Amino acid sequence: MNGTPHRQGFSPGPEDGRVHQSAAPGASVGGQQAVGVNHGTVTQYVVHPDATPQERFGKGRLLLDAGLRARAEELIGEAVAQRLSGTEVLYRWALAIVSRRAVEDLTTDDMEKLHTLEHLLGERPADSYGRAARVVLLLLNEAFGQAPADVGPDELAARRGDAAAKAIDSLPEARRVEVLDHLRHFLSEIVRERLDAEEADDIRAHRTDTRRAERVPLFFEPDPLSPLQMPAVLIPVTFRFKAMLAGGVLLVLSGLVTGAPTMFRDSAGSALAALLLLVGGGAAATWFGVDRAWRRGRARQEDGWRANGGPATRRYGQAYPGSGPGGPSPAQLAFAATVDQIIKGHFARQVRSGEDFDAWCAVTAVPRADLLEELSDMYGPDNDPYGLDWLIRKHAQDTAGRWRAGLLTGGRRRRDVPLAVHAGFFGGLLALAGGVLTGGSAAADPVAFLQALALWALGGYLGVKGAAAFRGEQLRRAVDREEFRTRWEGEQRTFDEWRAFLDAHQPHDWEMGRWLNYDMRHLRREALHHYELRPHQIVYDFFVLEAGEGARRAKVSNGPVRYSVYRIRLYVMTERGIRLATWTVDFAEGTHHGRSDTSQRYESISSVKVDRKSVQLTDRRSGFRQAVTVLPDGSIRGNAESGELTLSEELVIERDSSHETRLLVENFTTTEQSSAEDLSHLLSLSQEASGISTASRILVAVAAEGREWFDEQRRRNSRCFAETKERSASAARVQRLSTPLSGPATGVQALEGRDPAADA
Repeated sequence: MNGTPHRQGFSPGPEDGRVHQSAAPGASVGGQQAVGVNHGTVTQYVVHPDATPQERFGKGRLLLDAGLRARAEELIGEAVAQRLSGTEVLYRWALAIVSRRAVEDLTTDDMEKLHTLEHLLGERPADSYGRAARVVLLLLNEAFGQAPADVGPDELAARRGDAAAKAIDSLPEARRVEVLDHLRHFLSEIVRERLDAEEADDIRAHRTDTRRAERVPLFFEPDPLSPLQMPAVLIPVTFRFKAMLAGGVLLVLSGLVTGAPTMFRDSAGSALAALLLLVGGGAAATWFGVDRAWRRGRARQEDGWRANGGPATRRYGQAYPGSGPGGPSPAQLAFAATVDQIIKGHFARQVRSGEDFDAWCAVTAVPRADLLEELSDMYGPDNDPYGLDWLIRKHAQDTAGRWRAGLLTGGRRRRDVPLAVHAGFFGGLLALAGGVLTGGSAAADPVAFLQALALWALGGYLGVKGAAAFRGEQLRRAVDREEFRTRWEGEQRTFDEWRAFLDAHQPHDWEMGRWLNYDMRHLRREALHHYELRPHQIVYDFFVLEAGEGARRAKVSNGPVRYSVYRIRLYVMTERGIRLATWTVDFAEGTHHGRSDTSQRYESISSVKVDRKSVQLTDRRSGFRQAVTVLPDGSIRGNAESGELTLSEELVIERDSSHETRLLVENFTTTEQSSAEDLSHLLSLSQEASGISTASRILVAVAAEGREWFDEQRRRNSRCFAETKERSASAARVQRLSTPLSGPATGVQALEGRDPAADA
């Protein structure tokens, strides 16, 4: 899942060559959100219980790049607990603890981890990661530091700003960008303003890099199902035709017994020639005649299938696979309904400008119905119907090509009868006629010869009918097998091309997270510029993300849901109140069509709560859903083993003016999850990725204590930071560990040594 979508000789989308954007998975249909895509084969966030510390660190780093701080901190912390403590590990752990958080967000547990990290860092080499880790600790010490009595706040801010700027500037480019991004809320106002231009350049350079607009739609493409080759159905020859063939052979033999003596009585040579002509001609006429008749009958059959429908899986009266006496199961009906939805979408998109859409719909009604039944029979109901998106697109494009070539309308299609078959049939008839004439002229007893002819005629009729059943079944299976093989080979080629294209160009989840982070930073700058707010005027700010209207959804295993359209809300807390900016962003392009702005006073927020609206269990095989209950302690009452559990939550913000804002937490009710994914993990992941966890905590505090909560929380955390630092230092002395960094000056001095190789 990497690279840029450009190859020779393959157009993955419609005829115009652009990357195809399917409306099927996760699209809004009839006002309802369809089930989204789960790239279940992508396991970059899946951690095996027996994973090594190195594997846990690698997964944690990916999660950190994707913006999933809490899970990244957990995994990297586990790696550190298992004695993996290189400078890069400690640096990434520090970033994971504080990533995109503020002073108010850190807990006592977070501070103790940071002090532990400081001791572990100790006197380790000052490579690029070691120096970057020390800069992180320096910025934290400054953020939590208390002002000396003889130093004013402005002078202290200037001193700290100079020290922080010097420390950040000393880092290699990659580390400097990471520190500025992850610790943006810990930087002083002076540092933020000094680095404002650098941040703007970084956003401008990377927000839409690596052909984002072309690659993002590929993330929402379903994982394609491998094509299946349709088997040629075996239709046993009935006893009736077996009896006719046996009876015909017996009658022909009886005719030989009756006619041979009278023909051989006078002229043995003529009689032998007559027998050879009769046997050879009869065999040839029968063999080639059956072939000729079957091919012409097959042509009429195909004309009927084309006009009236004839799905390949049901051409010969087969029953719907798995159907019981009561008909298709709910799961089969649900699968077929989804496939029908995808078929309609792809066929509708094939009509070009200027073409008759109504004519296209009319002429493709039968092919669409046949395709629906074939795919439902072959792939349903246990497979993901959206995995057939690529296959349906191929058939829609092929049908459109035949339509434009005039092959869907017009005269009857005839299956070609080879010239050799015609020649064999008519040659056999001539030989048979010659045998009759020769035998009649050589017969000594005309009556006996006529009796033999009668037996041969009746036996030939019965034998041909019986032979036609056997030979016709042989021909039918051969033709079906060749048709299905040719069709499967074409589908397999398309599948291989599409799978290779996705593997090469589909973006990783961490890339989606990185682009989203750049979008939020860009929108934040846009809003603050519009509000004419400087960093020192902002008390706190945070984002809340929701799916936009008509958004497509996709995720990887144990990853957050990503949207093709985001509704992004930015809450900016100032001294006077709260400003709220809202955008609807096309994620592929990174663009929006305007911003909605509102403002409110702190005291206007009367209550904030999380409303759990519905919980359901789904049995995919039966298609039934059973409601269950979430108890106050978060546990679930009901049989959680019988199917897939889905949750729905909303953050409800009520104001004094009787207005309320409802923010939906992505809850995976609209995205398939695999049985290996843990529900509680997915729910916490959705809360973090959407920003709801931060929003609920901050807004609950503001509703209870008002603007003063921020100042009080910072004072509490500063005291806690100092106390935990002292406790950690005392414990370190008892354990004879190295002395930790003591303050900003020590942190800056620790950056003096440089490792050119690490910087490179």
